[in-house]
Amino acid sequence: MTLEDMRASDRYADLFILARYFYRIGEPIMDDYEYEELLLNVRKCCSQQISDYLDRTYDDDPIPLKLLNEIGVEPISIKHDDSRERLFQYLNSEKSLSIDSVTSYGEAYTFFSKYREEKKDLMVSLKMDGDNVKTLYLDGNLELSLSRGRNAGISFDFTDTVKRVFPNSIMSVPHELRIYAEAYVEEDYLETLRRKYNPNGYKTCKSAAISLLRVQHSKEDYEHLRIIVHGIDGLGSSVSEDFQEAEQKGFSVVEHKLVPWEDIPVDKTQFREWLKREVFDYFEQKTDGVPSDGIVVEVNDKTYTGITAGQYSSRQLALKFEQWAFKVYKGIIEDIIWEQKRVLASCRIRIKPMRTDDGCSANWINAFNFSIVVNEGLDKGSEVYYVRNSGAVNVLVYGVELDRLLGR
Repeated sequence: MTLEDMRASDRYADLFILARYFYRIGEPIMDDYEYEELLLNVRKCCSQQISDYLDRTYDDDPIPLKLLNEIGVEPISIKHDDSRERLFQYLNSEKSLSIDSVTSYGEAYTFFSKYREEKKDLMVSLKMDGDNVKTLYLDGNLELSLSRGRNAGISFDFTDTVKRVFPNSIMSVPHELRIYAEAYVEEDYLETLRRKYNPNGYKTCKSAAISLLRVQHSKEDYEHLRIIVHGIDGLGSSVSEDFQEAEQKGFSVVEHKLVPWEDIPVDKTQFREWLKREVFDYFEQKTDGVPSDGIVVEVNDKTYTGITAGQYSSRQLALKFEQWAFKVYKGIIEDIIWEQKRVLASCRIRIKPMRTDDGCSANWINAFNFSIVVNEGLDKGSEVYYVRNSGAVNVLVYGVELDRLLGR
């Protein structure tokens, strides 16, 4: 059995599980359009079969051993000595959480107002677009560094490579300290990596970081690997205290700003003006060379746990609008392809190839429904607008949503 055999037999659920696994290890088996179409299919046809996958991050997926064996692929094994096994299990014992996002001032106002009323200061920081890294220090010594996830069988051991960037030992800390960070490679260095190792690899700052963390590279390459701390457990009682202590101990910390609850405007109009000026415009000046896909807002008081529902916590939120809204791209249609498969139909638009800001080539746009193409009067040679969603998929935008994104 091959992946093509699975595609031909419409094994949507199995393909979906495999796609998540290979994306997780930095070796995707399908392009953005195909993955988005696959996700639509599994939601419609076999949502119960993959419900667990839809309710968690791909970091927490088990290794699909049976499926990998079926297609003749050896799973990537984690090699570590027996003495480290206990630490693997321990560091992977907690659940990975994702950050829920909002795309409007109204939704942001609801969140900020809640914590103004509860008199809780908020920490605002850049949302890094890198590879997740969690590191365990015991008695001040760096003992283990892993990729995010609770399953020890799929957590990559980054310890040796992270030691090239992080302090190997730190003073005046508790017995146990957990550091959460995002890793990326400087964008200007990607072309050098391609010339040195693989002209078709190292496409983005994030994927290049995955490569440097998983596989030993030359010493000079690690001078361009950035591992930025965004969370700490076991140090202080507030996020601001954590960041200050971490910087003093030699870590690079995410760009951040403390917002006292008293500074949050009550009036909605004033709040909009304040958020634009004090958050969006402020952090726009801090993003030069830093891959970022939003702004994170969280309660500064770490003793406040909030409510956890599924993979999300109520104590934090991501803002993905204004300067961090999905960028609208304009393309020229070369062809429109409508395809009726055994179960579902699909519609996609081929555009003149262009390069998006994340360094990827854009050739296709997911139009989902052919009726949209007809109603919008789209044809070969027409201009068409699209955004890159959070899964790096090109998605058609039109009508009211397009007017909103273009500020019409």
